[in-house]
Amino acid sequence: MTISKASGLPPEITGRKTILKEVTPEDAENICRLRNDPQINRYLSSSEAVSVEQQTNWIIANKARNDGYYFKILDSDHHFCGTASIYNVQNGEADFGRYVCTQPVQAVETEYLLMEYAFNSMQLNKLFCRTAEDNRRVWRQHVTLGFRETGQEILPGKELLIKVQELTRDAFLQHDYSFLQRLIDRF
Repeated sequence: MTISKASGLPPEITGRKTILKEVTPEDAENICRLRNDPQINRYLSSSEAVSVEQQTNWIIANKARNDGYYFKILDSDHHFCGTASIYNVQNGEADFGRYVCTQPVQAVETEYLLMEYAFNSMQLNKLFCRTAEDNRRVWRQHVTLGFRETGQEILPGKELLIKVQELTRDAFLQHDYSFLQRLIDRF
């Protein structure tokens, strides 16, 4: 992992096959394309179509909250693959989410890169994920990467059962991620 950071700017994180850069209002159209896809948004907190203007306004408001980092996920050819975020950062804890990725290798590497950044650079003590139970592939991926289930919630308005998972810094540091590097290298 390589982290570059210009003074006062969020980090750019580069893995073997994945690049994470801060989301900007110019990314709204790409994000809308993902969010408005019925195959994807069935697992999101809202499945209502979002306009580019609405998404742009949300990106600006989210940045103003200054409570974490919202990244666009790019492949090594700089093609947009999705988004992920570390947000609600407070008291050494944060949420990992806003996680939508269309490419499997970038999905896995993004999660690992953000976990590594959260625990090693941000010095967080705990990350939480909230994932729709029906989104089995994603919550199982979280388990494979060291998260453990700590509870369940119902998403109001959609009546989706949400699995709540957490990963502590200690669990992250003790987990063997060597399989992950081999998996990424195979792609």
